[in-house]
Amino acid sequence: MTEKSTGNATTRDWLAYYRASLADGDLIGLDSKKMDSAIPYEDFKEGRMNQQATDAVFAALPRQDQDKQFVELIFAPFRAALNASHGVASGAADRVVLVVYVPAVLARDGALMPARRLTPWMPREHLDPTPRPTVLGSLEAYDSFLTDSQCDPAEMTWAALLGYAAKMVQAVIGEKIESDMKITISGNPYHIDGKARFATATMLKGAGANILRLYDALLSTDKKADPLPELLTRILPSEPANHTGPLSLSGELDAALAHVGQMTARFPLSPSQRRTLHHFFVAQEEGSVLAVNGPPGTGKTTLLQSVIASMVVHWALNQASHPPVIVAASTNNQAVTNIIESFATTADATDPLSMRWLPEINSFGLYCPSESRLTRDESIKRFQCCATARDGSVIGFPSQIETPEYQARAEKAFLENWLTCAEAQGGLFPDMPTIPAAKAAIHVALRTLANESLFDPVARLCDLSMRVDAMRERLLQRERLQSAQEEAGRLYEEKTSQAEAAKNALENAEAVAAAFKRHVLSLPFWLALLTFLPPVKKNLALRNGVFLEPYGQAVKDLPIKSYAESYGIIAALDARVATARERSEQAGTEAMSAKASLGRITEDLVSLDSDIESVIEDLVKFDPQPISRPLTAETAPILHTETVYAALEALDTKVRGRLWWLAVHYFEACWLIERREDLESGYKESQAPNKQVRRWRRYAKLTPCIVTTLHMAPRVFSGYAGKYEPLYEAIDLLILDESGQVAPQVAIPAFALGKRALIVGDTYQIEPVWAVPEGVDAANLIAFGILKEPKNGGKLAHLPEETGLRPFSASCGNLMALAQLATPYALPGFAEPGMHLTEHRRCATPIIEYCKALVYPNLQPLTPSREAPLPHFGYAHIAGASQKLGGSRANFTEAETLAEWLSRRAPELTAHYGRPLGDIVAVVTPFAGQVATIRESLEKYEIEGVTVGTVHCLQGAERSVVIFSPTVTSADPGPYFFDRGPNMLNVAVSRAKDSFLVFGDMTAFDPSIPSRPSGLLANFLFSLHPAEIVDVTPPRRAFSVETEVRTLTCKDEHVAELAEAFRIATSSIIIVSPFLAVAALQADSITSQISQVVAQNVAVDVFTDPEFNKDSKNSRKFESYLEAVRMLRDAGATVTECDRIHSKTLMVDTIRLVEGSFNWLSACRDDSWARHERSIVYTAANLSDARKRLMDTLKVYTIRY
Repeated sequence: MTEKSTGNATTRDWLAYYRASLADGDLIGLDSKKMDSAIPYEDFKEGRMNQQATDAVFAALPRQDQDKQFVELIFAPFRAALNASHGVASGAADRVVLVVYVPAVLARDGALMPARRLTPWMPREHLDPTPRPTVLGSLEAYDSFLTDSQCDPAEMTWAALLGYAAKMVQAVIGEKIESDMKITISGNPYHIDGKARFATATMLKGAGANILRLYDALLSTDKKADPLPELLTRILPSEPANHTGPLSLSGELDAALAHVGQMTARFPLSPSQRRTLHHFFVAQEEGSVLAVNGPPGTGKTTLLQSVIASMVVHWALNQASHPPVIVAASTNNQAVTNIIESFATTADATDPLSMRWLPEINSFGLYCPSESRLTRDESIKRFQCCATARDGSVIGFPSQIETPEYQARAEKAFLENWLTCAEAQGGLFPDMPTIPAAKAAIHVALRTLANESLFDPVARLCDLSMRVDAMRERLLQRERLQSAQEEAGRLYEEKTSQAEAAKNALENAEAVAAAFKRHVLSLPFWLALLTFLPPVKKNLALRNGVFLEPYGQAVKDLPIKSYAESYGIIAALDARVATARERSEQAGTEAMSAKASLGRITEDLVSLDSDIESVIEDLVKFDPQPISRPLTAETAPILHTETVYAALEALDTKVRGRLWWLAVHYFEACWLIERREDLESGYKESQAPNKQVRRWRRYAKLTPCIVTTLHMAPRVFSGYAGKYEPLYEAIDLLILDESGQVAPQVAIPAFALGKRALIVGDTYQIEPVWAVPEGVDAANLIAFGILKEPKNGGKLAHLPEETGLRPFSASCGNLMALAQLATPYALPGFAEPGMHLTEHRRCATPIIEYCKALVYPNLQPLTPSREAPLPHFGYAHIAGASQKLGGSRANFTEAETLAEWLSRRAPELTAHYGRPLGDIVAVVTPFAGQVATIRESLEKYEIEGVTVGTVHCLQGAERSVVIFSPTVTSADPGPYFFDRGPNMLNVAVSRAKDSFLVFGDMTAFDPSIPSRPSGLLANFLFSLHPAEIVDVTPPRRAFSVETEVRTLTCKDEHVAELAEAFRIATSSIIIVSPFLAVAALQADSITSQISQVVAQNVAVDVFTDPEFNKDSKNSRKFESYLEAVRMLRDAGATVTECDRIHSKTLMVDTIRLVEGSFNWLSACRDDSWARHERSIVYTAANLSDARKRLMDTLKVYTIRY
């Protein structure tokens, strides 16, 4: 294929750029264990290395580099080691942290100089947000320093370079770091010794070593003789694909013929899964890329299983010698583990067909980790694993089953299962007990079932589709004919009426003419002779006029000069009769014509209705549900689509699952035959590329999905023929999962190994942990000719994003964004190109509605309602304080309150769900410092097994209850970290199946700013009822004076405490009650008590929140609030309205303070509705400082009208 260019950059320029980005990222995220050489820190500071150490460095270089005069080193001048005497739970702190890295060039004389390209950096994995337990500081502070501080090593002295590194560390950590000092990091004591660790840059190849090797192989190919693989060129940056709209229904039906397999027959695919699957089958050409946007809980795994099952069945139907080689990969081990777990074999003990016929095979997946992980990680040994040892031998699952002993057992088991199945199926398979005969019989059964039960029905559906398409035109014609029929009927009625009127007019004219003639004949003969006489003529005119007068309109305006002209009148009347006769005849003709037209239209409608009824009968055959809507040109396609999808759903559960199992057994037989031939021929494996391809095709016969990480894929799919040989295009389908988390430079070269790609991800979930700072990224983009250097010394820090290269960038891009540009489809109504999964079946509907409002407007919540012991959305207001903890933040009050509450509710939760607490609850927080703090609090209350971490810990996982600890409070400057994009709160909320709870300072969540993720969340939290968690125990406060402390734990105790306040107050009572209710005021005669104490000169101040008392579904609630305000003011209280107050406080003079969860002026007094409430009462001689702090806080939130 002709290699593409983007602007002035070619495909190879992009490859070189991504290779450099990955190498830089590997250095920046290097393995600290490899920094095992050291020199005294003072030598490092002075920019020199002693000659003995220098000679050792150069002596260790590879033979081809022995003549070099300079060598690149990476120094770690500050190595922080956890104090050995400090008891820290395993995993609660990193034992060793390298604070900063300084790249350098070492000369043969021992001089150290700044490296020309790389600048000092700090380890990204120790910057918040991070899943690591030890945090040096925030990514925000680090990025801010890089933006504001320019560094050009080529122009700097050694001292200036070290000064830049020192300023960086101080800006991030918040204190100056020196050699040989003690430091606290994330609350744990560390010690920095007096040595500067170092290693050569070439020794520090990290996790990306395999990927770099593949990059090098691609870049070394001859541009003309060895063009780059098609799929690779398709995914590399170029002009966006010409996106087309979705397939028509007939197009989907054509694609449905390729949907021949389903791993599970329990449930059919959802409509969006099916639509996505159909579009995947249409894009069959090599090099095709399909992006699938899959929000959480929309069935991505089921979709992938259906793709794999259909491809395997298709190849079996075609009697291929091997199934397709399908690889599912992602960027981290957790995502890969989630994939491999989904491929566990689920056998049906009642059906001998639906189980594996070979022993000791329990999955359709084969996991390929590194050799070291396979040997040391016990957690993955439950999977079928395969790794290649350094000597090229295969270890793991394949080596266990590809033995003569297993072959014999497997052949015996296969034939026994085959015969059992044949007997159960009533002779489905002939009784010829050999593997080749079984293979042939299985294929006959597979082909027969596919033809009769799948292809034929789908073909009939295709035919029906064409008929419905034609029917749609007929329905349009029918609608036109119905309109014409109505018009023809109206015209017929009109013409008939006109004909009748014309006939009546004729009859009337004839009657008048005849009557007048008789009248004339009745005139005496002699009198007629005398009409010339004026008196006679006058008498005759009078006589004729009197006769004609009763006929009125019939004789009006006769064309005569006088009524005396009898014969003139007769002539005029005869003329009128002739005219009336002509009109009557014409009207009759028109009426007959209208009747004939109506008849023809009616006949056409009867014919059309017969044709339409025939199609409807066929529709009902596929979907027996009654047609409940009027059939029109608009509803027919909808009805047709529903019918087609219903028919295809039936095939999912009745046919496609059986086809899958037949294909599984077909390839089991193929594997047995191949292995028998290999054993008998003495076939020997080797690293030769062709044999490696053969090996993976053989493995695919038993495990159709090979699972690995993107870091391992280049090694897994490679051979050796005197040098490293990637197995280009050996993968028939490359599936990349969680692609929104994958940085482009990590994934790009894997596309050279495949023919087609299915990219699944969600750009609104966790973003990649970008190892390359934007400044370094910009320098690489310029160096490889992709960007031009900014003029006038412009900053490089935000160049990738500002120039529109965000999707492609190594510092801010992700694979999913790249796939969206390369995919051929864009669906109307969706912002992101690609296919979309839209039916959500995991989280309770109110929970996923938040995510829908935040980022997924087209999501369809379909989760069945289920009982839960906690509200779907809930919150507990905790008036704590955020403080720095090393380079992170912590809120001890939040952590303590959360842990104490969870310890009390744990028995109820475990009883309801029937599982350990760790499988029910997870705690998420944005800060690693808070992670450690919450873990300590949980340990204090002896709570074990609960996952506590940043959002990274729950990516791809879920819990029934997720508790979010924001850590920051309204006193901290915003915007908060979780408001800088939708991703963090979207991930946190979407992991909760039944309940999402916020334990923190709720005044930090402002519902008036729904454009912020936290503001939108506030709207959901504060609009639902009951949403507040009221049974939290506020942590006890410390006062500078001696204080008596007691706890209120029920409604009656709180009511009594309020009455006691009115009894003992001498100067003031402060009541903070966010909610007001008339019923509560009346139940305890509160307004009467207020009137009494006000009369005694006691000031009563009530603070409340009007917004909390509004309910769009219940207008009476706010009316009750307004009435309560009036009652309180009438009683003499001062009512102050505030914005976002959540505390429930009662203060009496300066001697008593009550804080807790009881709404003093709204909580229900009825025992049947009263809830668990908890408050702490502080009594002391003087609490004036506490009163001042309370009033100062309330003033901040007072609404100014």
